[in-house]
Amino acid sequence: WVNSQDYIGKFAECFDKYPKDRCVFSRVGVDTSIFYPKGTTIENDLPKYVREEDKGKIGGIKRLVTFVGKFADWKRLDAVLYAATAYEKTFPDVGTAIIGTGPPEAVFLYESLAKSLGL
Repeated sequence: WVNSQDYIGKFAECFDKYPKDRCVFSRVGVDTSIFYPKGTTIENDLPKYVREEDKGKIGGIKRLVTFVGKFADWKRLDAVLYAATAYEKTFPDVGTAIIGTGPPEAVFLYESLAKSLGL
């Protein structure tokens, strides 16, 4: 299985003898009937987990887009950050939380990109 429609083609290019009809696209998702906030609020809980240097940015945040994952190019964190610049300007009550880690050079890359975008 692959978790992105375009990965079927990429997989087929790498493994040209593998039958393409055996590749299955499976959406990655979360069962929101099980995983949902229970007794938490952004206003009360977000400040507990935000880095000290970012606390000045969270005033007025009522909704949150969250990325959780490894800092790797194939996770497309860059796309999340570029999108955040647009939706945070359009919807000032929406913030973005990035949760994850990776090699030091990847952390530096994405933190630098976020700072250069004003996030």
